[in-house]
Amino acid sequence: MEMRLLDDFPGGLRRRQPLTGKVSDDRVWPAKREPGRAHNAVAGGTDSPTRHRRGHMDTDKNHEGCCCMNRREAIRLSVAAGVALAAGGMTAIAEAATKDESPADKPEHARQQFLKSMNCSQALLETYGPDLGLPVPQARRVAAAFAGGMGMGSECGAVTGAYMVIGMKYGKTAESDSRADNVTFKRLAEFNRQFKAHHKYLTCSELLETDMGTPEGVKTAAGQGYFTSRCPAFVKTAAEILEKIGMGG
Repeated sequence: MEMRLLDDFPGGLRRRQPLTGKVSDDRVWPAKREPGRAHNAVAGGTDSPTRHRRGHMDTDKNHEGCCCMNRREAIRLSVAAGVALAAGGMTAIAEAATKDESPADKPEHARQQFLKSMNCSQALLETYGPDLGLPVPQARRVAAAFAGGMGMGSECGAVTGAYMVIGMKYGKTAESDSRADNVTFKRLAEFNRQFKAHHKYLTCSELLETDMGTPEGVKTAAGQGYFTSRCPAFVKTAAEILEKIGMGG
């Protein structure tokens, strides 16, 4: 079906001349002109309403099946199409997440993933994300920048990875959902308490006893072998705590 977009104005529909930009008083969409038929004005430069009406009727006959819409309708159609596409994209992501197998032993799986990627936050989120509707590739991207205490020796990536898992399961989706806030931060506080009971600290620099916010500190930790001797335990502990506070199953 052919579709043409016309300009709105208070008196009806008008079109613009393609080259001059002038607005024509002809109130029909551009159409093939029949030989010898006046389209806008009669010979001699005068304008004839009768001929306009006749031209309109003839054009209607020549364009049966043609669909016209104004800008408002076009915008509404575009927005509706965008919403439909976005909804389809979210559905595709959720469907992809269901294809990722859920490991039976999540703490050990998270530890093994860390040894492969050397990214503690990724190891946590990719282990639990699929059960919460987040596929592994997207989980890895979301968590990628949180390792090494967000690159500045702050909270360990195993800790922030666990925070993201808690938020995905318990976090609020409505601004006024104070109950979800209470549940989320209660789980968060319990996670912090248990993690510190095992390892005393939450920050990467304190856990590795070097300033992980500097290249020198990272080099020191690597030289001491902490990334393979200490960090896997932090990741596994974080996952074990998640299991205890309700993330298992």
